Amino acid sequence: MISILPIASAVSEPQNVVTTAGPTSIKIEWDIVEDADYYGIARADTFPYFEELPVTIDKSTPYYEDTGLDPDTTYHYMVSARTNAGDYEYSQFIEVKTLEIGPLGTPVLSAYAFSTSEIELRWNAVDDADGYKIYQSYEEMGSYVEIADVSGTETEYINSGLDEGTTYYYKIAAYIGQETGDFSNIVSATTMDPVGIPILTATAVDTSSIYLEWTQVDNVYDYDLYRSLTEDGGYTKIDTVDIEEYTDTGLDHSTTYYYKVAAYDGYVMGEKSDSASATTKTPETKTSSGGGGGTGSAKVVEEVTEESEPEPIIPGFELEVENKTEAAEKVPEDVKEKSYEHLIPFSLLLLLIIILIATVMYIRERRRKQLQ
Repeated sequence: MISILPIASAVSEPQNVVTTAGPTSIKIEWDIVEDADYYGIARADTFPYFEELPVTIDKSTPYYEDTGLDPDTTYHYMVSARTNAGDYEYSQFIEVKTLEIGPLGTPVLSAYAFSTSEIELRWNAVDDADGYKIYQSYEEMGSYVEIADVSGTETEYINSGLDEGTTYYYKIAAYIGQETGDFSNIVSATTMDPVGIPILTATAVDTSSIYLEWTQVDNVYDYDLYRSLTEDGGYTKIDTVDIEEYTDTGLDHSTTYYYKVAAYDGYVMGEKSDSASATTKTPETKTSSGGGGGTGSAKVVEEVTEESEPEPIIPGFELEVENKTEAAEKVPEDVKEKSYEHLIPFSLLLLLIIILIATVMYIRERRRKQLQ
C-alpha cells in the first residue's frame, strides 16, 4: 500500500496525465520523462490507498490501458517515473470513473461449413463489447454448451475438430465486464461429407504412353494425378483434369509406372486412390531366315532408317549354277529365245514385288517411330 507519497529528486515527475474511460477500461497517457528509464502505475480502488500494478512500461511508451474494471466505478491513478538505480517520482493522482453500461447490442450470427471437420461463424460487432461467448448444440432447441470466449475485437470464429457430415447449432452473446447481453439468433451448419475415392486402372498404349481411367466421383470439381517409379515411393503430381481419363505420354519404353488419383470438390481434396501400374511396351525386333546351314531368327542390331532400308529377301528365287557359261552353251537356240521372251514379264513382276515389300517395310518403320 502507498498512503504517503515518497519524495525523490533524482528523476522528474510525469506531467500532463490524462485518462480516457470506457465501461470496463481506462486508458492513461502522459508526457515522456527524459531522465526516466521506465514507468510504473499505481491504482487506488479505495482512495487514498494505492497499490502498484504489476506492470513495467518502456520509457518511449508513455501510456497504459487498465482493463477488466467494473462499470460506473471511480478509480484513482498515479504514474511513476523510475530509474534503474531505484529512484522514482510520482505524478499527481488523477480521478476517473468508468462509464455506465447501456443496453448491450445483440449480434447477428451466420454459420458456414468450412470442411469435413470445421464450421466458420461470423457476426457483426457490438459497441463496447469486451468479448463474445459462443455456444454449441446438436439440436436447435437442445442444451447449449459454451465452447469459446473471444475478444470484443473479433467478429469470426472457426469451430474445428467436428465430425464429418454432422449438423451443429450455434448462438452467441456479447458481454461487458460481468454483464452479458441477449443471445443472438440460432444458426446451423452441416460439416461436409468426405470426398469419394476413385478406382483407378492403367493400360500401356505403346512404347511411350499409358492410358489412365477411373470411376467418377459425385460433386467433384476436378482430379489431381500423381506418378511414381515405385509403388510405395514418393508420388509427384503430373496434372489436374476435369474428366475421368488421361493419357500420360513421353515415357520411357519397357518401364513400369505407378499412378494415383485424388478428387477435389472445390473445398476439400480427397484421399489418393489405390495405386495402379502399367509397363510401357518394348520396341519390336526384326527377324530373318537363315541360309545355307538352316533357318532361324536374329535381332536386328542396327536400326533401320529411311536412308538405309534393308534389301528384302525373296525366298524361292535363288539360282545356284556352278558354271553359268557352260550351262548356257548346252541350251538350244530355240529354247534360249523362248526363255528370254518368258523372262521379260517375269522380271517386271519380280521388280513390282520388291517395290511392294520395300514400301510395306517403310510404312511400318515410320509408324513405329511415330508411336515412340
